[in-house]
Amino acid sequence: MVGILIAAHLRGHRNPINILNIYAPYKNRWPFWDKLFESEILYIDFLMIAGDLNVSLSMEEIWGAKKKSNPIADRIKNELLCKNLIDILPPKMVPTWENGRIESAYIAKRLERFILHDNLIEEMGMPFSSIENVYISNHRPIILGWREKGFRKGYSFKFNRTCLEDPVFNEVIAQCWKEMSSDKSLPCFMTFRDKMDAI
Repeated sequence: MVGILIAAHLRGHRNPINILNIYAPYKNRWPFWDKLFESEILYIDFLMIAGDLNVSLSMEEIWGAKKKSNPIADRIKNELLCKNLIDILPPKMVPTWENGRIESAYIAKRLERFILHDNLIEEMGMPFSSIENVYISNHRPIILGWREKGFRKGYSFKFNRTCLEDPVFNEVIAQCWKEMSSDKSLPCFMTFRDKMDAI
């Protein structure tokens, strides 16, 4: 595995941030991701993954005439969801890498990203990311920051959009609403959690 784990204490925060910087391989990807997802490192509290995943996680993160999906992307998204790891999307989706070619040979992708454990968001507040409009080699730098604590007030609900890409998700929501409307004593979130855990 190619990666560096750093623990950092920030002034004013009791818990450290554990930053895992990774540079995923372009070739022979499956062994790398298998090893990462089987490791205990993704269960460390207050974890941030930052770096070049060398894979785009959706077609919206690929530009150019030769767009094609990568089967490993679905596995990565599912593992992140199961481990409460959230991809911090930039407000404007632009590539972080491009191949430097033109016309039909042009390919650009979002490869670099910040992925945070939800307990880090709970501790630090709502983060934001951005992609700089300057290239260093054929990559753009990415930036992560946190809004002031007051910004988050009244916004305690966190939604991981990768749920929408799971075909079972809508079925679970619909079934949960039906059960809630038929049995007022049954909390919907308990039903929802049980059903999602069973998937």
